[in-house]
Amino acid sequence: MKYLRTVLKYMGNNKDDNYYLEKMKIFFERIINTIADVSYDDFVDDIDKQDITMFNLIQISENAKMISLEYKDNNADIPWVDIYGLRNRIGHDYGNVVLGVVYQTITNDIPNLYAKLYEETNDDKR
Repeated sequence: MKYLRTVLKYMGNNKDDNYYLEKMKIFFERIINTIADVSYDDFVDDIDKQDITMFNLIQISENAKMISLEYKDNNADIPWVDIYGLRNRIGHDYGNVVLGVVYQTITNDIPNLYAKLYEETNDDKR
């Protein structure tokens, strides 16, 4: 529902950094909620959790690409290149993705990036 409200809010309007940042936050939240209390072994055994998290990682990357260069330059501490790189790895070599790397990313990096994104969005640092 939150995603739909975001899309409808910007429908027909020029999409700006706020639009893409809001969408990214939704995808971050989907990953965080999906992997809450999920062990590595459970993740490896659950193809649905793998699909959900990898799809949302791709969506984060796709939306990150749309954010203005100005915003990215002002927030150079966010690993933009790594975000794009993970998307390319998942999208182009899906069958050979190392699940250990994905699990580490979704359990360590994603919550940290989400916290940073949430802090920046609320502080109006854009």
